[in-house]
Amino acid sequence: MPKPRKVYVVTSGSYSSYRILAVCSTRERARAAAAAHDRRDRYEKARIETWNLDDPGVLSNQTLVFI
Repeated sequence: MPKPRKVYVVTSGSYSSYRILAVCSTRERARAAAAAHDRRDRYEKARIETWNLDDPGVLSNQTLVFI
């Protein structure tokens, strides 16, 4: 089985204010996006999450609704 590809998701906030700021192909680009956000917003620090692209384990535990 091939090694899963990763994306780096830049996020901010929590609970109802949680949002995705950027999805990047490299950690370096994600760091740049997070730094740009942090320069604009002193109160809500950006985080970088690593997600596996097309991870079948994520989809198997969720109900998907297409509209």
